[in-house]
Amino acid sequence: MLTRSIMLTLLNTIVITKILVYANEYLKTYGPLTTEIEKMPSVQVFFAQMVFCSMVEDLSFYCSHRLLHHPKLYPSIHKIHHENRVVYCLAALHTHPVEFVIGNMLPLNLGPYLLFHRMHRASYFAWYLIRSLET
Repeated sequence: MLTRSIMLTLLNTIVITKILVYANEYLKTYGPLTTEIEKMPSVQVFFAQMVFCSMVEDLSFYCSHRLLHHPKLYPSIHKIHHENRVVYCLAALHTHPVEFVIGNMLPLNLGPYLLFHRMHRASYFAWYLIRSLET
């Protein structure tokens, strides 16, 4: 199971994520994020952005997870995630590539996509750092 988890994690994090990054760049999904120090958000704005992204991610993850438990999707897609009986860090990414996009990447990115150019690049990276540490 560990070997299978490592292989799925590598596929999802290297191949699928790279495809999504190129798609984002091609489609310009997130606008030009400002990097100017003068435009750094205040502590209150930064905190509000993190709370907003967290709420959006929780809601969209819940909805996508419910969708993945649908009888037509569960046996072929989501059941792979439930192969792990032990909870450890790789179990979070032990998913079918379709689930990785719908259930992991979409909820993670939806908050920053909704904030679009109102989010400073520092906030954007902080959000991903927080979520990575949480996982």
